[in-house]
Parts: sequence; C-alpha cells; structure tokens
Amino acid sequence: MIIDKKDLEAFAYLATLPCAHDTLIGNANTDGTAWMYAVAGLHPLWTHYDYPVQQGPGYHRFTFWAYADDADTDPRIAEAVKALNIRYVLTSTPVVLKFAMPDGLVSLDKSRSWEKIYDNGETKIYEWRGAQKECGADDQQH
Repeated sequence: MIIDKKDLEAFAYLATLPCAHDTLIGNANTDGTAWMYAVAGLHPLWTHYDYPVQQGPGYHRFTFWAYADDADTDPRIAEAVKALNIRYVLTSTPVVLKFAMPDGLVSLDKSRSWEKIYDNGETKIYEWRGAQKECGADDQQH
C-alpha cells in the first residue's frame, strides 16, 4: 500500500476544511491520494492509478494534470479549476513504482495562484487563490 500515517493525517485535516466535501480535490494519479475517498469521504480528481497513459479523460483534467503550477500565466488553469470545481490540491510522496509526479503538480510551491496550507514533510495541501464559488451551506455538516 502506498499510503501511510502521514497521508491519513493529511486526509483527516483536509476533510475539515471549508468546501472540501463539495469540490473535487486535485491530486496525482501516481500516488496513493486517490484513497482519500474511502478514508475521508472526499472526492479526488483521480480515483485510480493511470499508468502508463497518465492523462485521463477530458480536456480540463489533462490541463490541470499537466499545467496546474503554471496558473499565474496560463488562463487555461483557472478555466480548468472552475470547470472541475477544484479548491484544494493534495500531493504525496513517494509515487507508485516507476511513476512520476505529473508536471503540473511538481512546482505548486512556486505559483502565486496556489497557497500551501499544509505540509507534514510527505503530504502537502494547497488552496486555490483565484476566484472560487461559495461553499454549499451543508459543507460544514461533514
């Protein structure tokens, strides 16, 4: 299994954040973060490992996967974030077997459009700093 105690702690923390249960959580298809759905009731963008294709269905999913860290200069990222209803991104190391972290998630720390709000040394959570929809009134119930 690719998840460990640090991942579980991050999933639990993410589940307490506003809108986390009402949005898709941006994640990689190369690590264990897809398990957030079973462990914390969250909705990951990638629900399974997708190797060797690693692109998944849909224009917006691919754009997010490949370019999320270019959000400061690439308007397609804001479009994809809005279309997919993403507020948070969760990344974790290590990745499965010989997979690689998607290019778009490698340098989120360098983007002004994403703020790192959690880092336990293995698992990181980022929050979108661009325009966001209001949370559903029932989000705080989760």
